[in-house]
Amino acid sequence: MTRRYLETHDDDVRRFANVIEQRLADSVDIDDLIADNERILAECRKHNLPFCLIDDDYEEARDGISLTNYRMKKAL
Repeated sequence: MTRRYLETHDDDVRRFANVIEQRLADSVDIDDLIADNERILAECRKHNLPFCLIDDDYEEARDGISLTNYRMKKAL
């Protein structure tokens, strides 16, 4: 997720914080998430790894990932 997405969707990020993972602390620090995401993105680019960068619409990005995964599986 981009800095812009995290800053403009901080309520959603906080509301869904524990959907995928169970966090020990109940709080979410948006600045920490931004720093983590920027670090991970830099590593992906450095090592030429694929990534999906969500900047505007989470559902649209998620659907794009699903379609890409489907096409990759079908090609194999």
